[in-house]
Amino acid sequence: MNWNTLFFDSSNSFVELGAGLDIVRSRGLEAKLYNFPLCTVPEAYRELAPATISDWKKTYLEECNGCAIKEHCGGFFEWHPKNHGYKR
Repeated sequence: MNWNTLFFDSSNSFVELGAGLDIVRSRGLEAKLYNFPLCTVPEAYRELAPATISDWKKTYLEECNGCAIKEHCGGFFEWHPKNHGYKR
């Protein structure tokens, strides 16, 4: 119900998130991006996005077919709205 309010499109703008990750890592702290599809994360930060969605909850969008990094990607939660996605 609150999807439009709560959803952050990391594929559209990663600047603030990347800056925060850089600060955390510069201080020697571990950072992880849980439940982020790899295509929404710049390549320099993809190592921080492990595939953590359980198989029974995970799905991929039609656009994921043929993706070269799909086997390493956590995908999307099954309940991710099909009509509301990432811009990139």
